[in-house]
This record gives sequence, C-alpha cells and structure tokens, in this order.
Amino acid sequence: MITSDGKKVGHVVGELGDNLIVESGHVRKRKHLVPRVFARIKPDEELVCVTVTKDVIEDSPSVNGGQPDEQAVMQHYGLAGGFAEPDTEGYGETVREDPAFGDKGTADAEQDRVDTRKATSQTDSAPEEEVATSRTRPGV
Repeated sequence: MITSDGKKVGHVVGELGDNLIVESGHVRKRKHLVPRVFARIKPDEELVCVTVTKDVIEDSPSVNGGQPDEQAVMQHYGLAGGFAEPDTEGYGETVREDPAFGDKGTADAEQDRVDTRKATSQTDSAPEEEVATSRTRPGV
C-alpha cells in the first residue's frame, strides 16, 4: 500500500465491511483499517494507493486482537458515519434560540437588514454631493 506522501505503509491482508485491513511492521506487526473510499486498487500491478498519509494510517485505531471499533475508525478519518446524527434534520424551521440568529430572533434580523440598507444608501449619496459642491466652488 502506497500513501499520498509516496511512502509504503504495509500490505492489505483482508477486508472488513467497507474497510481494508492493512498490516505493517516487520517485528511488531500492527493492523489498521483504511476506509475503501480512500483507496484505489490497481490489480494489474498488485498495488493499492491511498489518498491519506502514512502518519494518518499509523495514528488510526489499531485492529490487533478483538473486534475493531469501526465507529472510531470512521471518526479518525473524518467520515460522516462516525458521528451521531444532529438533533435537527434541517427542514427550514426558524427557532428563536437558533445560534444562527444569535439572541435576536428573525424579526430583529429582518429589521437589522432594513436599517443597514438605509444607512448604506445614506452614506453612498453623501460623497456624491460633496464632489458636486467641490466642483462648483470657484478656484477648486
């Protein structure tokens, strides 16, 4: 198995679910799971290339002895299946306590947008008046 940083990390000794079991080390052999989504198998060259570094694989949870914790492996690699589902499912409901709205709520947020637009339109028109008056003054 060759990693994205060009290093050999070991060889594939089996599969477990959607993961490849990689064995590395000469004297103290260790086994790690690597999700298939990161692997590209080249059967004609008997080679597996992965899109993660050797350090990431070596830091992953070890499979040695017992059943591997696939949840921990998915979390280590940052895959969505390794995390619990959020409490909401995003149906577009607006909740006053939603952190996206801070402590204000939606009504206040809409008013803030209106106030911002008014302030912007007033400041945009002021420089034009100054430029117009500076051109009409004699000696300028």
